[in-house]
Amino acid sequence: MEFTNFNRQDTTIAKRPYIQGPYKKEEIELLRKEYPLTSAVVLAGKLKRSLISVQRELRQLGIGRRKQKFWTHDEVRILRSQFKTRAVWEVANDLGKTPSEIKRKAASIGLKK
Repeated sequence: MEFTNFNRQDTTIAKRPYIQGPYKKEEIELLRKEYPLTSAVVLAGKLKRSLISVQRELRQLGIGRRKQKFWTHDEVRILRSQFKTRAVWEVANDLGKTPSEIKRKAASIGLKK
């Protein structure tokens, strides 16, 4: 059985020494443009900065993965149709949510595997 990561991406991490100091405008633009779709690990590699530095900068900029608090009717419909037959992480990838959000919503609407 092959296991797949929740969000498979190239995870090249920057080698030491990292770039230090304040972020430049270009770096901030890259974070704003790519973060929702690209992991912080990959961005750290691209920017040649440590993962902790990138995570801290994202937090300070108020950039996060959550875009909406509420589930749309289409998302609930997809969840109902796919939850029993597919892995939680696959449904999460399709809907752009985390596996814990999928499990929480499934439990709240009475879905079981």
